[in-house]
Amino acid sequence: MRIVNIGLLVLALSAPGPVWAQQDAATVATQISKARQENAQRTRDYSWTRRTEVKVKGETKNLTTEIVRYTPDGELQKTPISEDKAKSPRGVRGKVAQKKAGEMKDWMTDLGKVLHGLTSERDRESPSG
Repeated sequence: MRIVNIGLLVLALSAPGPVWAQQDAATVATQISKARQENAQRTRDYSWTRRTEVKVKGETKNLTTEIVRYTPDGELQKTPISEDKAKSPRGVRGKVAQKKAGEMKDWMTDLGKVLHGLTSERDRESPSG
């Protein structure tokens, strides 16, 4: 009988440990969430320069530099500073190249929207649950 009582005592004393750990995890999750919100707000007040360089076989084909910042609505605003494009071919090759460039631009725009949706969805989720 005494062994059973000691077993219950040990079980009772060990039970609050995981509960405390869960409370600490919830506190940490809340702190992380708060820090992410503060960082998101700081990012909204920040502007940066973005440089995009397209290289093919080591040769620069296109170089774009733009200033990026958030508008009061939370949307990204991109202001071009400079754009250096390679000479485009003429004739049929030029038309094919122009069509391919348009398709690639559309594809990159769609990809950017998907990535933005994924990251903003992740930011909305709360780590605590």
